[in-house]
Amino acid sequence: VLGGGGLAFPEWRPDLHITARFPDSTLRDEWHWYGGLDWGYTSPGVYVLFGCGPDDRKHVRLDVAFERMTPAQVVEAIVDAHRERQWPFPRMIGCDAAMQQRSGVRSVWEAFTEAWGEALGREGRACPLVPVSKSGVDGKGHRASRKLMLHELLAWEALPDGRVAPWQEPRLTFHPEAQYCRTTFPRLMQSVIPGEEDVDTTGPDHGYDALGYGLWLRPEGVRGVEAEPPRDVLVR
Repeated sequence: VLGGGGLAFPEWRPDLHITARFPDSTLRDEWHWYGGLDWGYTSPGVYVLFGCGPDDRKHVRLDVAFERMTPAQVVEAIVDAHRERQWPFPRMIGCDAAMQQRSGVRSVWEAFTEAWGEALGREGRACPLVPVSKSGVDGKGHRASRKLMLHELLAWEALPDGRVAPWQEPRLTFHPEAQYCRTTFPRLMQSVIPGEEDVDTTGPDHGYDALGYGLWLRPEGVRGVEAEPPRDVLVR
């Protein structure tokens, strides 16, 4: 049992939210790429790579789950995943601002940034790791806003006959190879704390957090012509 508050995202439908219909060549060459990072050592951490395309579409193409690894080891695993699958490095990565907290000589953010800069320098690239600040008491306002943002991106509508037209599809989708995210999102439960608009944080929320940090950067997609319903549907 993952929680008692009901599903956090009841709008989830595998046939709509999990797809490989975007050609990899188009994604690589035409979409803009961003990342999200939820750090963890004793608990799991996740890196997410997602593309931003026309019509405000977001597509999670790659995720890397890790545990009990140093920042340098995590960076190596992420870089290896990019090289193996030949995916572009992101323009920037959103991460938890808590990574900046120091418990020793330097923070996790400093150690990760140093290793990340060295790795991308060897690739002839640059990509900042941007801490996402939290607002409200214990960041609760921030988490509620991120959850609302994800609801809006996962939302879809159907025609009277049950079909989902292109202009009614969710703006956020996941590739089948994004295994951690596509398997944990539908399992996330709503928090059981009265009045709290959040997921149950005792569940597998690391991919959710990583993607939320990346999306909170307000990444821009490529310009395109928005899909519109045909006139015969508009006038119904």
